[in-house]
Amino acid sequence: MDARERRALARHAGDVVEEVTTTVEDTSQVVRNRVRRGLGPFGGSMDLIDAHQAGVYTTVRATARVSSRAAGCALQRSTPAGAQSVRTNPAWAPFVAGLGAAFGDRLDPALTNEMALWRDGRPISAHDLPASPALIVFVHGLGATELMWDPAYLEVGPHAMVRYNTGRPIAENGRALAGLLAQTVDSAQVKRLILVGHSMGGLVARSAIAQAPDAQWVRALSDLITLGSPHTGAPLERVAARLLAFGQRSRSAAPIVRLGQRRSQGIKDLRFAAMSDGDWSGEVDAELIDNTAVIDLPAHVSHHAVVAFLAPVVGDGIVPASSAAHPGAQVTVVPGDHLSLLKDPQVRDLLAQVARG
Repeated sequence: MDARERRALARHAGDVVEEVTTTVEDTSQVVRNRVRRGLGPFGGSMDLIDAHQAGVYTTVRATARVSSRAAGCALQRSTPAGAQSVRTNPAWAPFVAGLGAAFGDRLDPALTNEMALWRDGRPISAHDLPASPALIVFVHGLGATELMWDPAYLEVGPHAMVRYNTGRPIAENGRALAGLLAQTVDSAQVKRLILVGHSMGGLVARSAIAQAPDAQWVRALSDLITLGSPHTGAPLERVAARLLAFGQRSRSAAPIVRLGQRRSQGIKDLRFAAMSDGDWSGEVDAELIDNTAVIDLPAHVSHHAVVAFLAPVVGDGIVPASSAAHPGAQVTVVPGDHLSLLKDPQVRDLLAQVARG
């Protein structure tokens, strides 16, 4: 872990302690209020306890804030020069990706992955790519990295892989991907581009296309392959939203509900596959109506939607077939679960067929 990462991690550890302390304080207040109501005219005796508890929790938060900042500075100064970043360490990269998926829209940039091309576990520049008339670009899903793609997929032809912070709003990642693809197509002199997106990656790719309809890279784009992408939203996120919305009706559950609402905007965007800036804020878990804009692909782009299937209703265990099979797409159904789409022989064959044109 390099110096910036150590400092950022210490600071965020303090933030977590503060947030958990506030949740505990709010929960304790709910309990004390119930006791106060039960005591009736003697409930005023709880005021001294309230004041004492408020002082204790304020002290805990202040101590956590000051100590975490001090620890961060100390760790930054004591870090050896040339210490390896956790993002380039294959053992730690999945943990960074998972942390980014959960809270990436609030984390220090030192602890997240900015949209970039990666090769052999390290970020590269678009200028590092050799000239390639045809290029396949792989876009991973929520909480993943480019290390999850099966090597057999990469052997199909000239390719590039992106890594990004999946906790950011999908529209923001789409905008960043559009900019990266513009550089890539220009630097590698790409005449034909193929995008492959797994799960959220397919939505990010669609968002990028919608935000740059007249770009050169979109004109070069011939095919989009989405693997288990929740084009109409993910039921698991909708269930979580409904549970939290129900919990908001209970005073006792309110502190826990607020903590649950701290999950990243990227996860919230999966509720209805929000891919445009104007779709919704996602901050209010009572928003249970799909108001997302319809995004159509350019007429010259062929969409291949691959659906993994375990059982009816269940779909691939994460995304139902009805959501993964986008209207207008050429649909391919393969047996397996959501993650098996990253290493499926039939997907590899489809990719090779598309690459041959």
